[in-house]
Amino acid sequence: MSYPVKIGFIEDRAGHQLRNRLLDLVNPGGEQPASYTLSVNLKENKEDLSIKKSAISTRARLTITANFSLTGNGKSFSGAAKVTTGYNLFKSEYATIVAEQNARSSGVAFVANEIANRVISHLNHEAPSGR
Repeated sequence: MSYPVKIGFIEDRAGHQLRNRLLDLVNPGGEQPASYTLSVNLKENKEDLSIKKSAISTRARLTITANFSLTGNGKSFSGAAKVTTGYNLFKSEYATIVAEQNARSSGVAFVANEIANRVISHLNHEAPSGR
């Protein structure tokens, strides 16, 4: 069963990726007039790890947290999804940037799937049965 959901604007590049992924997952038939609105607040935290004796970091951890809220039909549902990914820090700045972007993309995909599963499950649970 499908429930059209309007997905609000999410800031930054990662937010744009998350919104597009959510649109595909929650509204596979494309955007339609919706009874529900999904709002997402996305936050990132980067932390250097594995410091060598030379005081050089070799690995970094990226934590992505998304707090979401679904409203509509006089009801609301909210929650959070969080993922931590890691990537290598290279001598080449370009290689490090690409590694970070890949970690971010996979993290955003995980968070989008988590939010979509929870929202769809909630909507299916809230739906009146046809019996």
